[in-house]
Formats: sequence, structure tokens, C-alpha cells
Amino acid sequence: MKPPLAFEIHQGWEGLKKLYTEWRALLTRIPDICFTNYPEWYEAYMQYLAPDPEGFYFVRALIGQHSVAIFPFERKHIRFGGISINVLSLPKHTDARMLDFILDPDYPEPIKLFTDMLTWLETRLPFTWDFIRLPAVLEEGNASHCVYSQNTFPLFKGARFTSKVIPIVGEEELVQRLSKNFRRNLRKAHNKLKREKDAMFESVSDAEGVQKAFEAFLKLEASGWKGKKGTAIACNGSLEGFYRHFLRAFSRTGHFELAFLNINAIMIAGLLIPKVHNTAYLYKIGYDESKRHLSPGILLIEWLLKKYRQEGKIKYVNSVTDAPFINPWKPASQILCNYYCFNHTIRGKSLKIILQVLFFLKKNLFRKRYLRYMPGT
Repeated sequence: MKPPLAFEIHQGWEGLKKLYTEWRALLTRIPDICFTNYPEWYEAYMQYLAPDPEGFYFVRALIGQHSVAIFPFERKHIRFGGISINVLSLPKHTDARMLDFILDPDYPEPIKLFTDMLTWLETRLPFTWDFIRLPAVLEEGNASHCVYSQNTFPLFKGARFTSKVIPIVGEEELVQRLSKNFRRNLRKAHNKLKREKDAMFESVSDAEGVQKAFEAFLKLEASGWKGKKGTAIACNGSLEGFYRHFLRAFSRTGHFELAFLNINAIMIAGLLIPKVHNTAYLYKIGYDESKRHLSPGILLIEWLLKKYRQEGKIKYVNSVTDAPFINPWKPASQILCNYYCFNHTIRGKSLKIILQVLFFLKKNLFRKRYLRYMPGT
């Protein structure tokens, strides 16, 4: 007789540690999932960016001793109009995109699994959740499919975003994708680069090489507009700690690469690139603004695409965000959405109505500034 479906809750650091092996084993069966869904990423996020690591609840679904899903939720306790609201959310941060549920693709009833899990949670948590927030999840991902296809809990679909994907194709096809104007600009940039002394493209993927190149990347990124605005990694001690931890963990397993362009042994462009399965993700880019006339970021991406084509392992390059620097290669778009799934509590039902009204006002009358009044958006 087949064992029944069961659920477990594992909280905070100890919960993550206990699930590490099962989590990694599940990921090997999920071919198209972003690096932000790995336990190493969560470990870095919890240590440096999460307000309270013990506010994480990892719900494991299992049949017998076999894990079929892991739902990683962060508790957010907020107040709105004097009302206390409990939110369960995938991590929401500018450096967190394409998060998902860790779900065995062979499990036959993922939607029922999701709704059963939420119903089970109502009596197992030390608080009553009011809504589930899924920020910037892939429209074709597990989380989106589960929440959008169920009809047990009220749902609201919010803002949409995109990430860009360049397929690694043959040289002739790649050239055909580029406009004549862009090809001309590339030739000009290459001619300018040839006049520079000791210009060199390079990438490192070993742990020691990545850490050394990361120091140069931090200085490079902070030297430009990000440094002036205070958004560079080096301007935020917690964010720098997050990246150091994440880079160290991913480079130890061979899943990280730092590509850069040097002139006279000084980095003028750099890319932080986690690699999962057959996809390379352009997580962060930095360039020397005084060398803007050389188009160093564009030349580095062009070199990287050629490198991946020659190596034959990476099939896609994902920009993670909708940044325009990748547009000349005519990438495909992946749609990301915000979802809000509400409990049947009075607070949950009321929040759904409030959220619908505020998004209507944003879209039709008052634009973005009024959306800040909605908790958890």
C-alpha cells in the first residue's frame, strides 16, 4: 500500500540545515529552475538579508520518506490601518527573482498538493496566515501554476515583469539576429579596443579566482553611478556579505563564473554569473564609466556568447532582469508576476478587496506612488 501524503514544518536555520540534502536531491530532478531556488542562496539570504532567519518556515511534502516538494516561506508581520497582518512570502528583495516552489516534476497532482498544504498550515503554524505573497515568480513556474490554477483560496494577480533570454546559437544565426547598425557599432568598439594596451577578456570559476576577481568587481561597480546612488554592493555591508557567501558557496560546486574585461590588468567590465544546468544568469554587471566609449559591457557579453558556443555546455543566457543592455541580441522574454493568495479569514478577504482597489487606482488614476499604502506589495 502506497504511503499517504504528509507534511512537515522545519523552521529557521535548523530547518534549512535538516532539509539541505533532500532539497539538493529534488533540484536534480527539476531541469529549468533558477539559482535563487538553491539552499545555498537561501543560506546567504537568511544570514545577511533576512530581518529574522527564524521567521522562515520550510514546509516539506513527503510520501513515506520521499520528498516531493519543499515550500520555502518567510513570515512577514505587518500592520495596516491598525490591523495586524500575517504574510507568508517567498523572499522579496531587489536581488531575489524567479523564486519558486521546489516541486518534483513527476508528482501527478501539484495543484491539490499546494491547496492541501495551505489547509494543513492553518492548524500547524503558531499564527494564522492572512495571505501568501509570491513576488516576481515565473509565469510558467511551479508556484505560478499551483496558485493560479487552484480555486480553493481567493487569488489576485499583480504586476508583471520580464527577464530576457538569449539562446546560444551558431555564429551565422547569431550575426543575423543583430541589426546592421549594431554590427557596425560592434566593429567600431573592437577597433577602439585594439588601440588599448593589454586588453584581455577572461573568466574565472574556481573559488580562489572568483574571490580575487570579486574584489576588483566591487571597486569597479562602486566607482560608477551605483556607487554615487549608494546601490552598489560595496555600499551595503549586508548585501556585500550576501554576495560573498553566495559566490563562495556556488564557486565551490562549480556553479559560478566571473567574467571580465581588463585593460592594463585593471577591470573595466565584469559580470557575476551563476550557472545552473544549461543556463548562465547575468546576476550583476559593472563597468568603468570612463571607458564607456569602448562599450565594455557589450563587448564582454559578445565574448561570453562566443565562449559558451565554443564550450557547448551553456545553451541559454538569462539577464535575470529586463535590463536593456541585452536587447541588441533580440532575446526572448520570460514573464514574471506577483501573486497574492488570500486566506478565508476576514482579514484575508478584506485585503483582497483593498489590493484590487489600489491596483485599479494605480493603473487608471494615480500611478505608482499610491501603491505604497498596500502592505506587503
